[in-house]
This record gives sequence, C-alpha cells and structure tokens, in this order.
Amino acid sequence: MLKLGALLAVVLVTAGCDSVEKAAGPQPVSRKPAEHHLVYEKLLGQRGVWIADVNGGHARLLVRGGRAPVISPDGRWVVYVSCNPKEELDCKGTFVISTSGGKPQKLSSDLNAGPPGAAAGAWFPDSKRILVSRGSTDKQALISIDLASGKELKLVDDSSGSWSFSPDGTQIVYVRASPPVSASGYPRTDLFVVDSTGGEPKQITHTGDSVSPVWGPKSIAFARLFPDRQWGRNEIWQVHPDGSGLETITGPLPKPYRSESGGDAKDGIGPVAWSEDGRALLGGFFWGTEIPIAVDPESGEIRALGKNDYPYAVAISRDGRAALAYTYPLIGGYSDDTATVVIIPYAGGKEKVAARLAGSPSWNR
Repeated sequence: MLKLGALLAVVLVTAGCDSVEKAAGPQPVSRKPAEHHLVYEKLLGQRGVWIADVNGGHARLLVRGGRAPVISPDGRWVVYVSCNPKEELDCKGTFVISTSGGKPQKLSSDLNAGPPGAAAGAWFPDSKRILVSRGSTDKQALISIDLASGKELKLVDDSSGSWSFSPDGTQIVYVRASPPVSASGYPRTDLFVVDSTGGEPKQITHTGDSVSPVWGPKSIAFARLFPDRQWGRNEIWQVHPDGSGLETITGPLPKPYRSESGGDAKDGIGPVAWSEDGRALLGGFFWGTEIPIAVDPESGEIRALGKNDYPYAVAISRDGRAALAYTYPLIGGYSDDTATVVIIPYAGGKEKVAARLAGSPSWNR
C-alpha cells in the first residue's frame, strides 16, 4: 500500500458515516489469481473505474464515478472510492465490486479525495481483507476490514506514514514518528512490525530516519532520510523483519539522484515494489514525482526506466519484467488531458501506452 508522491503522505482519511448501510461483502475463495487485469481511473469522457487486460487491451467501463481503484491479488475484486462522476469531491465511501461487474457493495465511509495515483486501500495477500488508514498525517490508525462480514479491526493507532504487508500477509511493517530530538525540528521516524491480527508492535529500526517500507521475499526495503533530513540524500536500505541485517542497498547516490543543498528539488530515491523472487526492486526518484528506477538489490546499481519526462512509479509485475506507471507534466501540476498509464519493460526498452486520459492504475500481473 502502500504510499505515493511524498514519503509521509496520507493515503486515506475518515470522512464520517452516512445513512447507507454496510452490506455483507463478497466471499473471496482463492489466493491464486483467477484472472490478470489492469484497472485505472478514467479522468475524462466516461469517467469512472475501467478494467482491461494487463496490457491495456479490451478496456471497458466497470463502474461510473469510481476513483482510486485497487484490484485484489486474486483478480476477483476491485476496491474503489465511489464518487459523483460530475463532481469528483462528492464521494460516498469505499466500495467493492466484482471484476466481472454487478452491484457494488459498500465497505466503509473512508474516502480519498486526493489526486489520481493515491489508492482506496491496500489488499491483504489473501484478498479477504483490505487495510485503510484514518487520522492525521502525524497519527493514523491502521484498520483491517473483512470483506465477507464488514467487520473492522484496529491494528495500530500510531502510524505516521506508509506500510507494507509481509508476502504471506501475517505481518505489516509501518512507520511511527516520535518527537524531534535534534535542532532540525523533524520528528524521528522508525519502522515497526505488527501481526495482521493485531497485538504488540515490535520496533525494527532505531535510527530515527526510516520511511517508506516495502516488504520483499528476503528483506524489508526502506528509505533513509539522512543526514539530518537533507534533501536529495535519501538512500534505499534494507532490514530483516526481526531488526537484524540492517545494511544499505544503494549506498551513496550518484550525483544525478541527489543534491548537495536544500535548494534543489531532487529529493533522492525510495523503494516502491519488489518482484516476487526478490531479484528486482522498483524504486522511485523523488523529483516532484516518483520517477521509476530499476534498483539491483545485489549490486545497488541504479538505472532510470522510461523515456517520458514525468512518469510516476506504481508497481512491478510478479516476475519483475515490467513496471506500471502513469505520467503527467510536472510544470503546472496534474493535467487530466495528458495523463497516461504506461507499462515500462524493467530490462529497458520502449514503454507501452496502456490507457490515455487515465490515472490511478493498479494490476495483479
């Protein structure tokens, strides 16, 4: 879940309850993907959630007025924020719909009125629950919602950034902030691990500069904001779930990926997603967006992906062969009429346009 656009971004906020009753959700039955799909938010024309083949072919409208869609790992369901297609800030809450269509069902009153690219929620690996956050940037509760019953379970109430599931879904790593202890005025941020059924969290980093965790098959990758939060010096590190094995992946960043003063907008890099075998790591270069980069977990080598000036990294395929991203012009802000969902070969090569006038892509490839 993840976690986009800024290292400590809020993914979901509570919007209060309305008069619509929660309906009993669908009954996911398999962790093995039934089908592979790409979903995205169409921003102009027939606005709403669209679904397509993973390469963008055979696209069709799934639900009008939907925003921030996220497909389940098994490919059976899509969670999204339901909004008025004529007024994008007039939203009703988080809903779920089958990838084959049908009547949407409400899960909660959680909303995300942010820009395309933010997610409605994060699916647990078994596709039976979603994770949402509620609260302010400084302090968020992580809430697990069961699709079958609609039952909610608060896992922690002190998250202050992004989170990530263990591959088997039994644990979650998240960021917790504590009061500042230096003249910089920035809070200390460290990583904590908690069982996905709740319990006492365990702290696994103690450096006060750890953010943006992404749990892989062998370790947890994360960004370190050092020294003393200097812009453009963020490096990718890794740590084992028990707190051992703390070491750098990238080492000191090459000059194109860092700046020597706070006056430059180049903000370093952070992890976005692992391939299933842990051999490929997708990173984001924080230069106003999260420009996709390939990171070799063994050598730490960094390589830019894509030719577009402003792609935004979203996900990597299970086999590590392709990265999912969307694009928009940095100057002037987000532009619906130039938004494009693209698929970029991880090994290098020409990117493929999967959808135009679209953002918030998600796939289970």
